[in-house]
Amino acid sequence: EDEDLNQYDNLLAKAFSLKLPVICPNPDKSVAHGDKRRYCAGYFAKKYQDLGGVVHYYGKPDRKIFDKAISILNINRDRILMIGDTMETDILGASQSGIDSLLVLTGNGGGIAANFDLLEEYSYNPTWIAKSA
Repeated sequence: EDEDLNQYDNLLAKAFSLKLPVICPNPDKSVAHGDKRRYCAGYFAKKYQDLGGVVHYYGKPDRKIFDKAISILNINRDRILMIGDTMETDILGASQSGIDSLLVLTGNGGGIAANFDLLEEYSYNPTWIAKSA
């Protein structure tokens, strides 16, 4: 069964009418869930923002999250590899943070697998790309 992407519209409209800010701790817009696509917090935060609501994003691709992880690990950036499946969060975050990245095409990046020319849409690229097994 397809997910109803409008099921939260009334809640978002009510929050907007109350001028409530939204905190989005994971800006990913969708994930692959088996053979289906599931929509995540980032998708609904964007809908709220499109209404004119205020959204505070935390997590990837914010450089602060990468800097904190690097600080905790206490290792040089050139020894880190960000492995991810989303250009807009995983690979962008790595690029902005000056670390290498590996785009895995079995996840959200799967759309790119069919057409590598889609990478030209981005001003940044992964260091490496792994095809699905």
